[in-house]
Order: sequence, then C-alpha cells, then structure tokens
Amino acid sequence: MLRSWSGFTNLDHAREIRLLNVNEGLPPVLWFVLVSLGIDTILFTCFVGMKARWLHVPAVAALTGGIALMIFAIFVLGRPFGGDFRVGPSAFELVLDTVEGDGTR
Repeated sequence: MLRSWSGFTNLDHAREIRLLNVNEGLPPVLWFVLVSLGIDTILFTCFVGMKARWLHVPAVAALTGGIALMIFAIFVLGRPFGGDFRVGPSAFELVLDTVEGDGTR
C-alpha cells in the first residue's frame, strides 16, 4: 500500500511540474544568443565572397533559410506542454488506465 501511495505521489508531482511548464518557454537570454548568432553567421557569409555572384546569392539565401527554419523549430518546440505542437494526453491516459487496471486500450 505504501509503495502504491508513493507511486501516486510521484505521478501527482510530475503532473504539477508539467502544468507549470505549460507557460514556460526558452529564456530570453537564449533567444538573444540564437538570433544574434544567426545574424552574425549570415553577415559573415556576406563578407566571404565567391567569384561568381550567381553562386554566392543562393548560398547565402539557403543558409539564411536554414537558420530561420531552425529558429522557428526551436520556437515551436520550446513549449512541449502548450501551444499548437504539444504533447497530447493520450500517453498519460494510457498510463492511468494501466495503473487503474483497466488496460482496455
């Protein structure tokens, strides 16, 4: 009985942590570093030139697009328990059904 009570206490504690993390995102300092390093990288590629301008422009554009996509992915996935791309409750419901002994899923 004591063991199962400890398990429920751990589940409740983990749930509280997830609920607190819904509104949490990446710290502003990390966003500043990501954006400033992205801008620095793009500016650096503009200073390192190629002889053929028609090769240089698409290379810089591809690098800019890649960095923008990475920053967007970090923004979207930075809040795993809230937002549009969040972890759904189905896994937690499956564990709850298993713990309660239903297990019909």
